Amino acid sequence: MTILHFISVHFITLCWCVFALFWLVSAFSVKPILERQSWAGRLTVFAFVTLTITLLLGKIPWWGINTRIWSLGTAQRMLGCVMTFMGVAVLIWSRISLGTNWSAMVNFREGQELVERGPYRFVRHPMYSGLLLMVAGTAIAMGT
Repeated sequence: MTILHFISVHFITLCWCVFALFWLVSAFSVKPILERQSWAGRLTVFAFVTLTITLLLGKIPWWGINTRIWSLGTAQRMLGCVMTFMGVAVLIWSRISLGTNWSAMVNFREGQELVERGPYRFVRHPMYSGLLLMVAGTAIAMGT
């Protein structure tokens, strides 16, 4: 294992940990819920997220998520790290811009408003864009 591989793996892991910790902490500062998503809808989301995490962690052998698809050089590792960092930055900027209007599930919140500031001025769904950027960056940096 080269030092560049070691640094890039740990940097990307740190980006994902920052994202998860920020999401967890910021979930406690939202407006009260007036109407909640149905249990069936919530269960579907939970099942999808669980399956996604299971596949990404390589816990299903036939999935092939750890199969190398290209050889890695310095440029690929750096590009992947930059993309992952940009993705987490967009995610955090988006979440801060939403403020107390954010919700992980489909809910109607008290005093809900349409947010048109921050990255929402440019992109309709910047959180999804940031997450896709993180996933793509991770895949490029890891070569899998």
